[in-house]
Amino acid sequence: KQWYQRRVRVAVIGLLRTVILRYMEYHVSYDEYGKDWNFFLTLAFVKVLSSLVLCVFHIPQNSWVLSVLIAVGYQMALSSFGLMQTLESGVGGISGHRNGFFNANREGICSSIGMLSLYFAGLSLGSLVFRKRGTLSETIRLWKIMAGIVFLSWIGTWLAQNHNQVPSRCFANITYVLWSIAHNLTLLVLLFLMEIIFFAISHIKESSRLPGDELVLVPGGCSHCFVRNSRASCACLLPAISKNQLLYFLLGNIVTGLINQVARPHQTDYGEFSSTCFMFGYMIVVNGIISLCFKFRWTAKFW
Repeated sequence: KQWYQRRVRVAVIGLLRTVILRYMEYHVSYDEYGKDWNFFLTLAFVKVLSSLVLCVFHIPQNSWVLSVLIAVGYQMALSSFGLMQTLESGVGGISGHRNGFFNANREGICSSIGMLSLYFAGLSLGSLVFRKRGTLSETIRLWKIMAGIVFLSWIGTWLAQNHNQVPSRCFANITYVLWSIAHNLTLLVLLFLMEIIFFAISHIKESSRLPGDELVLVPGGCSHCFVRNSRASCACLLPAISKNQLLYFLLGNIVTGLINQVARPHQTDYGEFSSTCFMFGYMIVVNGIISLCFKFRWTAKFW
């Protein structure tokens, strides 16, 4: 029942977004997801499909195998079986043809397969990143493994691009999947490097601490929030966003839509100062709301 409710919630958000945008006559580019599709429907689709796939194959620990198989199979469908032409021109072969549910939303529906591959890759990398580690040597070993994956991902992206496969979020092709893994994991590797540095510094200072005055990580906090006796709560923005990631994304969508409706940036030429004020206001509102949710320990459980 809980499994069903969580998927339905995300799907309902996606449907509400479509209805509200239609009612407000909000301009939406069909080239990204299609006429009625959106990212929330992709999330619901991927979550349902991934659960069905795992029920059949029963290999959650080796989900990277599923990621590779789905990415390669989907890319073959794009390149060798005419799916790319279908996505570009529609089932009837007429550019701009949007009659019928599939034709109207073909980009969003088909790209969900590529997103499913990306989801399984994230599932596998997540099990690696969140593996329990208590010593500096274990953290360094993990960093080396991740750095190796980053190197292979960038090589794969380069090879795919050389075969005329430009990264496309619209199609979620294999180049986009590899590029997404390489890009995000590169940032994570750099952050892990900072964690190793902080970890080493804390060990260097260990001799100066009093007995029983341990320096530990705040439970649920970020990696550089070291406090004594772990009684204080983490005041950083990172754990606040991590606690409500989907809500953060939803707030960003809503505030962006409000700014576009009120300010009409596509119709009015704002100067650099006004644009900067819009950006600061956007960040203050979204980050402020998500920080308050974290402070009062409120979590939006969409799935």
